[in-house]
Amino acid sequence: MDIDDAPDVDDELEATEVSGDQIFRPFPDPADSDFDILMQRDAYHIVRGRQIHARKHKLCCFKYGSWKYRFRFPQKIVLETKFDKVIGIAHNKRTHRRVNNNNNWFCVMASGNQDI
Repeated sequence: MDIDDAPDVDDELEATEVSGDQIFRPFPDPADSDFDILMQRDAYHIVRGRQIHARKHKLCCFKYGSWKYRFRFPQKIVLETKFDKVIGIAHNKRTHRRVNNNNNWFCVMASGNQDI
């Protein structure tokens, strides 16, 4: 399941609106025949609830008493991950302008957000 499959992806969401109790769940059982589907579902709910940067700035958007915005959102859409050999920069796939870079495995294992 991709974050783009959700309706109104630009709307600011609160965790309780997204999935209720689905964010904090036990790790899916790897022996379950539906493990891949369960992983995708859990990662989807965590990303929707925890990895999308809000449209309205919060105190964490500024650091050390400065009012300079520090996260550089919204970001450019990148259709595929690629490495630019000329300038030496990796461009990670990004299908949503406000989704923070994340790893679905880390999202599900930690049941929360992370910064990569």
